[in-house]
Amino acid sequence: MGQDELNVIQRALGVVEGTLRGLMDQWGRQEAEAARMRQENNQKLELLSRQVERLSSDLHNVQQDVAEMRNDYEDRINPALNTAEAERNQRIGSRTVWALFATGAATVLTSIGYVVDRLIKYWSLPPH
Repeated sequence: MGQDELNVIQRALGVVEGTLRGLMDQWGRQEAEAARMRQENNQKLELLSRQVERLSSDLHNVQQDVAEMRNDYEDRINPALNTAEAERNQRIGSRTVWALFATGAATVLTSIGYVVDRLIKYWSLPPH
């Protein structure tokens, strides 16, 4: 082999070596960027995980509050509503009874008045 051929081979090897170094540098930079991105993603996932845990805790607290409100409703409000409704129904029933009593009394008094009127007319008739 001649000197020219050796120079061509050396240049070709230099080009290959330069290309290989460039590819290795690029690969290293990409690997470093990928590691940084993975770390960022892991941090974001950890933050998201903490937020989900906090939301879960908040939801649990809301469920407990709703259960307490339901108990309060069943223990305090519902009986008060039932009592108020019973009192209202009792007032309506009392009014109805008094209305029926007044109607009955008026009917009886009217009937007595009618009978008395008929008796008076009967006794006041001249004898035949």
